[in-house]
Amino acid sequence: MLELILGDTTLTSADFMAGKMLQEGGVGGKWMGVNWIPYEKLKAGATAGTKRTVMYSGTAVHFGDADITAFDISTRPDKKNIKQVGGVHSFGAARANEVKVVAIDFTA
Repeated sequence: MLELILGDTTLTSADFMAGKMLQEGGVGGKWMGVNWIPYEKLKAGATAGTKRTVMYSGTAVHFGDADITAFDISTRPDKKNIKQVGGVHSFGAARANEVKVVAIDFTA
């Protein structure tokens, strides 16, 4: 019996086991060279009864940040001259290369 199970290439395939994991809802980790990140707020797909998710390469996204006001320590005269620490910084991410993004429609 053990020889039959170990001899079955479907059962011993890492991709099959990862696919089984995805079917059972374990959608975290690496599968077929892709890091899968769980996300539940999926939009409707192109056809009725389907959901849409996306897959993108690491170079498809551009990250940026900007220092709007410098970080400093100031005195607040309106609050009994207490010290206040603060600054404003902006962060963002945007799709930089449309060719490296794929939409995947699937049935739920």
